Amino acid sequence: MATFSHVVWISIALWHTVSSRCPGGFTAGPNAESCYALMRASASWAEAQHYCQAFGADLAVIDSQQEQQFVNGMLRPLHDSIPTQHVWLGGTDLLQEGKFLNPGSLSLLTYFNWAPGEPDDLNGQHCIGMFKDNSFMWDDQDCEVPNYSLCEREPLSDGQIVG
Repeated sequence: MATFSHVVWISIALWHTVSSRCPGGFTAGPNAESCYALMRASASWAEAQHYCQAFGADLAVIDSQQEQQFVNGMLRPLHDSIPTQHVWLGGTDLLQEGKFLNPGSLSLLTYFNWAPGEPDDLNGQHCIGMFKDNSFMWDDQDCEVPNYSLCEREPLSDGQIVG
């Protein structure tokens, strides 16, 4: 027989799962359309994408100024705890210089938050990173440089349990 405290605990856990709709470690974004997590492991861009996929996510693809502002607000308090200069995003022009693609859908990106003078393809830079010391504006980077990464996933569907 379940005790009252067990029923309350289970109710709270279920309410949290339903209300946040993001798995543990992820934060709900604008309009709860996506869930985001900063992956605190330095990795190349390709390794970061695989790391995100291990959590049912992909490298984040920022589609609007509203989403960029949300991400900035999420990362700003963590600035000093991020040891890398950049945070990887989902976006690469490896297939065609200057044409940045979403690595998941291979569709062209339509929103950009480039830092002044970027992208510059300096020495063959092909992957998008947010430069933490420049208000998280975007910079094309060498895909092999190890950086932290921002992962994005869809919210949990109703009744979906993770763990």
